[in-house]
Amino acid sequence: MLSLLAGCASPPSTEPLRAFAANVALPAPVAAAVVAGAMRQALPFADPRPQAAPIVGRSDGGALVVAYGRCRDGGWWPLGDQRLGLQLGAVDPAGVPTIDCTFAARENGPVPGGATIPLVSLSITATAAGSAVAGRLSPHQWQAVQQALQLAVRPEQAGAGLGEHNLQCLVVQQLCALAATTTDPDRARALRLRAASTGCAPADLQRRLGEAEGLAGDHAAAADRYWHAIAITDRPTQRAALVQQLAAQQAEADHPAYWRIEARQRLSADDLIGAARCLHLARRDRPDAVADYRLASLVHHRAGEPMAALASALLAREHAGNDGELVAFADRLWRDETQRLHGARRASDPIAGDWWSMALVSQPAAAAPLR
Repeated sequence: MLSLLAGCASPPSTEPLRAFAANVALPAPVAAAVVAGAMRQALPFADPRPQAAPIVGRSDGGALVVAYGRCRDGGWWPLGDQRLGLQLGAVDPAGVPTIDCTFAARENGPVPGGATIPLVSLSITATAAGSAVAGRLSPHQWQAVQQALQLAVRPEQAGAGLGEHNLQCLVVQQLCALAATTTDPDRARALRLRAASTGCAPADLQRRLGEAEGLAGDHAAAADRYWHAIAITDRPTQRAALVQQLAAQQAEADHPAYWRIEARQRLSADDLIGAARCLHLARRDRPDAVADYRLASLVHHRAGEPMAALASALLAREHAGNDGELVAFADRLWRDETQRLHGARRASDPIAGDWWSMALVSQPAAAAPLR
């Protein structure tokens, strides 16, 4: 029951109240938890323990009620005898966590400024389709509750860093459920990433994101996800399994093939220093003369070092032997550079004066001639 302290003969002045009514496809306790959290956010200094779950009460008919009153000093005070919080529970094989509703008795304490007068309230009653929310609110509170309920039923509209814990848990659960039902892996990954950005993502969600990042080849991002999951899990067996996955991921990230791929990606992003470092790591662990000289030629070329690029391309061709693909690569690599240095040449012009082309074709006979 709502415990109200009678006191003032008339409530202090306040904003005009508006009627609020909404039907949501949520169980009544879940809807009440979301409404109570939104109301507390709209009145940030009303609850003396904002780190705890928001406060609710029950009407004589058994409906859940979220109500606030005004104290004699003009401040707001939550009315109710219970705290209602949402928590993410066990995760099913599809990666969807359950939602657990927890009721706890409200702690007793003095009302600041004396007695309170009930002023705004919402009742949440169960219906066949979910729950009905009705009551009277100030315009500011009305907008806060409406937005929270909209995000609760349309989680894809939620942004990063939701500030209310009950709504965070519900949005994570709903986004994970959408990700589990979609057949598009890219959309599923995007939904899980959005769920992880809310601030209360469970360890299992971080693990699944780490697996997806690893399959996509982003080993650094995968390792970050595994570290995050290890930090937040409270189950020793899950922590041990995550450590094993992290070790396997780091071993994969240290493979030379990964560093060559990373070098090409950094080269595409114009990160020449990063590309050179990745190439150095690959050559140190497991050198591959053809691949390494070819990649080094590209790095030198992009860095504006034509002679070093030419030397690396010729060394790659020497190690490759009669590799037609590499010959074509070297030809393409330097055609643009030759035109840049000497200007576009007509097809009928001789190439005798083109020292760049002559340097490429005047190599030992063991190397395949450029065509």
